[in-house]
Amino acid sequence: MAPIGSPAFLNRAVFWALDLTPRTPAARALVATLVEQVLTAELAPQTRRNQRHTAGLLKLRQAVGAMVGGLLRAWWHPDGPRPAWRSNQAESFTPKAAPADASAAAITDPVQTVGRRVFKTVIEVLKAEALIVHHGGVRLPPTHRFRMGQGGKGKSARYWPTDALLQLAQAHGLTPTTIRAAFRAPTPRRAPQPRALLELRPFRKQPWDAWRDAAPPGSGGAMAEPSGAEPAAGWRDLEDDVAAQNALAAAIPVRFPDETPCYPPQWYRVFSGSRLLQGRWYAVGNGGDAGAGHVSSYASLGAAQRARLQIGGEAVVELDVSASHLALLLGLLGSPPPDGNPYEGHGFARPVVKQWVMEACGKGRPPTFWSRSLAPDVVAQLPPIKDVGAAVMRRFPALAQPALVVPEELVAQVGQPAHHLVTHYLAAREAEAMTLAMRLLRQQGILALPVHDSLIVPVSTEAQTHHAITKGYLTVCGLSPRIKRK
Repeated sequence: MAPIGSPAFLNRAVFWALDLTPRTPAARALVATLVEQVLTAELAPQTRRNQRHTAGLLKLRQAVGAMVGGLLRAWWHPDGPRPAWRSNQAESFTPKAAPADASAAAITDPVQTVGRRVFKTVIEVLKAEALIVHHGGVRLPPTHRFRMGQGGKGKSARYWPTDALLQLAQAHGLTPTTIRAAFRAPTPRRAPQPRALLELRPFRKQPWDAWRDAAPPGSGGAMAEPSGAEPAAGWRDLEDDVAAQNALAAAIPVRFPDETPCYPPQWYRVFSGSRLLQGRWYAVGNGGDAGAGHVSSYASLGAAQRARLQIGGEAVVELDVSASHLALLLGLLGSPPPDGNPYEGHGFARPVVKQWVMEACGKGRPPTFWSRSLAPDVVAQLPPIKDVGAAVMRRFPALAQPALVVPEELVAQVGQPAHHLVTHYLAAREAEAMTLAMRLLRQQGILALPVHDSLIVPVSTEAQTHHAITKGYLTVCGLSPRIKRK
C-alpha cells in the first residue's frame, strides 16, 4: 500500500458522493453520536450560532450519515484504504435541473442530499475533533500554463478518517465487513440516459502541450459531425450496435449484490479524434467510485462483487483476455503469438514485466524510466528498466517500435506523432474485437456485460463466449488470444 498522504495514495481517491443513509442500528447509533458532537460544538459560546430547528436537525443528520458513511466505505474499500475526494466549490453542490424537454425516462432519482453550508459545518467540526484528515485541493489560476485554454484545472480536496473515527465506528459495532450494508445509497429505478450513444471527443494532447495549443472544444456528449474520410453511414452502424445491446439489456434482468445499488446496464461508446481511436464501451453511471458507496454501475464494482451478479436469474462468469494490448500489437504487426504466458520467462518477476509492457504500449516506445505514478518505495525495489526492456524485446522484437502499428493515414488525420496514438489505437482494436464478440452472442440471445477486455456472461454460456471472443480477436488482428476466468 502506498504511504498515507503520498501522491500515489491521494491518486487512489474515490468520489465522495453524498447520497448514503445509515441502514443498520449500529450505523444509526454512530451517526447519532457524531450529531451530538456537532451540536455541542455549534452551541459553544465562541461559535455564536443559534440552536437548530427540526428541519435543520434533519439536514444535519442526513449530512453526517452521508459524509461519515462515505468516508468509512472508502477507507474500508475491498482493495485497501482509499481517501475520498470532493470539491467544496458551490457548483458541485448545486443539483442540475432537468432540461425542459426531458422525458420521464430521462429523469433519475436525486442523489444530492447534503448542502454546501452544512457540509462545511460538519467538516469543520470533524476536523476540530480530530476525526478526519483534510488534504487541501489545488485550483490553478487562470493564467497558469496548464490551465490556459482548458477551463478549470486543479485537484479536489482529499479526506480520510483518523484512527479516532475508526475506533469510534468499531465501538458502535461497525467493521470493514459490515460497512457496505450499514451505509447504502437509494436503489435507482432506472439508469440515467446518455445524451448520445456515441461520443466523439477531441484527441487529448499531453498536458505540457495543452497550454500552448489548446484542443478544440468537445462535443458536450453529442456525436460530432464525422469528417469526410469517415462516412456517416459507418457511424450509424456503430450506433445501431449500441442500441441493439441496450435493447437486449433492457429485456434481460440483471441482479446486483444486495448491498451494492447499481444502475441497470446501458452503454455508450467514446471515441477520441477518430473512430479508429478509443471507442470503448462505457456503462451509464460508471465513475470508478463504487468504493464511496453511491449508486454507480456494474463496471465500477470490484471483481469479487461482479462475480456475484446474476443475469437472467443465473450466476455469471467473467472471461478476460490476458495481455490484450500486447496480443493485438503482435497480431497487427504480424509477429508470432506468445508461447505461454507472455509476462513469464524473461528472468524478472511477472508484475515487473507486465509493468514494462504496459508502459511501452502506453508511451508508444520503449520506456527509459519507470512511471512516476508508482510509489517511490515501489520504484526503489524495481530492477533497472533498461535490463527489463532488453529481456522483453528479445522475446517480442515488435515492442522495440510499437508505433509501427498505427496507420500512417491516422497520424495525418489526427495530427499527432504515431507514438502518441499507440495505446488509443490498441484500445480501439480491443473494443472492436469485443464488439464483434458481443454481436455474436447477441444473435444467440446471450447478454454480455463488457468491462474493456473482458465479458461477464451467464455461466452456462461460457463456451459460446470463449468462442465469440476468440473469433473477435482473430477477425481484428489474426491472433487467437489467451482467455481465462477472472
